[in-house]
Amino acid sequence: ARWKEERVLRVWTPPGFSQGGEGEPEGGYPVLFLNDGQNLFEDWLAHQGVSWGAGETVGRLIREGKLPPFLVVGIDSPGAFRSQVYLPYPPGTGDGDFRMDAARWPGGGVDSYMERVVHEILPLVQSQFGGSMRKEKLAFGGGSFGGVCALYAAMKYPDVFGSILAESPSFWAAEGRFLEDLRAHDGAWPDRVFMGVGTREYSGTREYENYDLDCKLLNYANEANGILQEKGFVSGESLRFEIGEGAGHHEGAWRYRLPSALEFLCERWSDC
Repeated sequence: ARWKEERVLRVWTPPGFSQGGEGEPEGGYPVLFLNDGQNLFEDWLAHQGVSWGAGETVGRLIREGKLPPFLVVGIDSPGAFRSQVYLPYPPGTGDGDFRMDAARWPGGGVDSYMERVVHEILPLVQSQFGGSMRKEKLAFGGGSFGGVCALYAAMKYPDVFGSILAESPSFWAAEGRFLEDLRAHDGAWPDRVFMGVGTREYSGTREYENYDLDCKLLNYANEANGILQEKGFVSGESLRFEIGEGAGHHEGAWRYRLPSALEFLCERWSDC
């Protein structure tokens, strides 16, 4: 089935962008696809008032010659229903019921969402913007529930996306069930994964400190890092796990880590 409701795509094109002209790289432009498109480029659009700053960061990395020109495609989320499209099951309230606000949030639509990303959005970007069709030049990512979605894509579509960016994945959802999904996966994986997390994932967005919950969420991420290494990822080579001291669960933290994430994930795009 195809999407019937409207979906907003926000496409950032690099300086000198030229589709089908002399400036288009052989094999098409590399593409970074990111969830929560409304939070990527403009602070005034971001739901917490601070965006990923993706356009500024990518533009600077290209100007400095650290990365080749590439496209950034933001896929807007459906707002209150983002848990439905980004998670394989409802999030629930977490171990110890520390997220009672999420008790009735939906989930379970990530497979349908990713099918549409791969079979509708990718071909559109390839035909309308000259995006590459080679997995070595395609990356997919997101933060929070969108980070879980990115790791789901890593398992489901390793033949489509060569690199995965997972910021502050919400491993607390369904009491850590997604960690078991990672552990149970015995298929192929993308070439590279960057995963970032902060030491104040809970307290960083609240008016009070909760050291125990901050540790719980960090421990989830540490466990995921260990699982990925058990699956064959090599730290510093095919996997980078970055812990931000004092960083919280928000776009500001992901914005800060974005340059190192992109340099790690996309450094080989110049050779493709």
